[in-house]
Amino acid sequence: MANPEHLHILKQGVEVWNQWREKNYRIEIDLSGADLSEANLNGFFETLVGWASCH
Repeated sequence: MANPEHLHILKQGVEVWNQWREKNYRIEIDLSGADLSEANLNGFFETLVGWASCH
């Protein structure tokens, strides 16, 4: 199940997400099971791909 904090931050937009990631780069992101089909992920691609390639 996705981490509710991660989803909350993601929904705030790419700028907030990237700022949070810079400060929390060691945290393992958990978006497993999250329905992101309607999410606007423009600008998240590099961060999410970087995360996905680590698993």
